[in-house]
Amino acid sequence: MKKGLTLVELIIAISLLGVVVLGAISIDSFGRGLFSGTDKRTTLLNELSLTLDNIAKDIQIAIGDINDPGIKNVGYDGGSNAWRMRMRQDVNGTPENYADDKYVAWFFYLDGSGRIMRDSGPVSGDWALVDPEQFSSYSFIDLGGAQPFSISYSNGVVEINNLALRYDPAEVDDPRLNPTVTTTDLGAAQTVLFSSNTQSLN
Repeated sequence: MKKGLTLVELIIAISLLGVVVLGAISIDSFGRGLFSGTDKRTTLLNELSLTLDNIAKDIQIAIGDINDPGIKNVGYDGGSNAWRMRMRQDVNGTPENYADDKYVAWFFYLDGSGRIMRDSGPVSGDWALVDPEQFSSYSFIDLGGAQPFSISYSNGVVEINNLALRYDPAEVDDPRLNPTVTTTDLGAAQTVLFSSNTQSLN
């Protein structure tokens, strides 16, 4: 005569099954979190690389001379609470005629919005955003403290210090849920240098 499972054996079997299922769920949850953090970090690295590439292109094709610099207004503007820089570009194949050129401006806002904006318009235009393009998906963050963000220009070189992006700039850094990336994550230094063939006037 076959003996059936006792109530105690059944409870033990269900408990063991529960432990196995919970373990599997925990491993799956950890794996998903790890993948999500890696995915967010990859997205940020792509955005940072794209931003630096576009800045480099704009700086390299800026046009001007020592009396009428092609790169201007590099620095912090308290009115807009943003670091900014502006460069003139020849769009009509007439490098000797600045009047028919356009300007390109970059803004790095410190207002907590995480915005990096690229704007373009006629040379005669002011700082109002004419045709803004967003390059950072609102991920820009000023690390502050010993690593504040800044832009400067000297001797034909634009210098960008401590450029960083965070998945959600309003929240604290978390490598898995809310990663932060900087230029050092791209294999560059904290200070990124862009050479220009034009002169600048701050």
